[in-house]
Amino acid sequence: MLYVNSSTTHTSEAVAQSIPINMPVVTGDTIYFGGWYYSPSVNVIVQHFQGAGGGPSVNYAVSGDATWRWIERTVTATGNSTSGYRLDNDTPDSTIYITGLTVRKNPSQTTGLPFTPRFSPHDGTGSVFTTQNIVAKEAAIRTLTGNVGIGTTSPAAKLQIQGTSEGAPPTSGGEGTSNGLFRLRDNFNVSLDIGTIGASPWTTWLQVADSSSMGGYYPLALQPNGGNVGIGTADPKASLHVNGNKAIINGQSSVQTVNVYKDAGGNSGAQTRRYYRVYVPNTYNNFQIIFRGFARNYSGGGDIQAWRRQYTIQRNSGHNIVITHNSGENIDATGFTFTTSQSGGTAGTIEVHFDVTFPAKPEAATYITFKADVIGDSGSFANTSGI
Repeated sequence: MLYVNSSTTHTSEAVAQSIPINMPVVTGDTIYFGGWYYSPSVNVIVQHFQGAGGGPSVNYAVSGDATWRWIERTVTATGNSTSGYRLDNDTPDSTIYITGLTVRKNPSQTTGLPFTPRFSPHDGTGSVFTTQNIVAKEAAIRTLTGNVGIGTTSPAAKLQIQGTSEGAPPTSGGEGTSNGLFRLRDNFNVSLDIGTIGASPWTTWLQVADSSSMGGYYPLALQPNGGNVGIGTADPKASLHVNGNKAIINGQSSVQTVNVYKDAGGNSGAQTRRYYRVYVPNTYNNFQIIFRGFARNYSGGGDIQAWRRQYTIQRNSGHNIVITHNSGENIDATGFTFTTSQSGGTAGTIEVHFDVTFPAKPEAATYITFKADVIGDSGSFANTSGI
């Protein structure tokens, strides 16, 4: 709202007056007031005053630098009063904008509330301003300087929301249930909550749900009008660009890209390296793993060859693992030997090893590049496989 003192002879006329309902003030009460203030050109003196008998008043200056600033003050009542709360512009021929004005008592008392602020801007003679002199200024909020904090007095970003983690998003409950630190909600009960798990591995989550029945879920769209989405990259080159070497689907399947280089044995010695492994727990477990890619057998100009291996692996509780090499699916690369092995006892987790022996060719220039596809009948392989 716009508050103007247009009088050149009166310097202390009330230009805004709010009359709180059911908010009496007695000696010792603390009145808190805060709001965003904006003066476009000159320094303006503002006075907050609790009506007759409730004083004292508080005066302060709002800098005329055309910048929105948050100002808050408190005043302790020195007498009893049931009259209105006044906001004065004490600078003649000046204009000040105010938005988000808040008035509280002691400083957050709710007894006797709600109260209804009623603004009646007046000029220096007591006449009520015409409608065109009361204008919204919220559009200029973009000129605010500094950071805003909710739940913190030292925000490190333009807006920082801080609070205690409530854990994972709820799967039941209605209005008032969230567990998030931030909620975006429409008038159709569709809510986007953002929160944190609050324990290792310290996950931050987003959940779209029905705020009237948190067990009901709705879609979340990224870039619904087009454009690329990146994970691990600030410059995505495709609709989905994942800058990592592994993806897991439902805990049962994984896809991983791997490069394994010869890094020992010099230029004339062979080297055996583990290029993949999977941990299989002591339960009924079956899975298949397919490796496919290319190998470089360095011979001056380089020798790139395709290679492929496929294995089916079975384990019953209390038994060793049966590894079946589906040799009919092989594609061999000259000079490279691929083998499997396992370690661990029948009563615990067994580690399945996949090894490659590189030919006697130069280090770093001899290598295999491949994709590993793992799929199992339970969720115990995808997240334990890798190099």
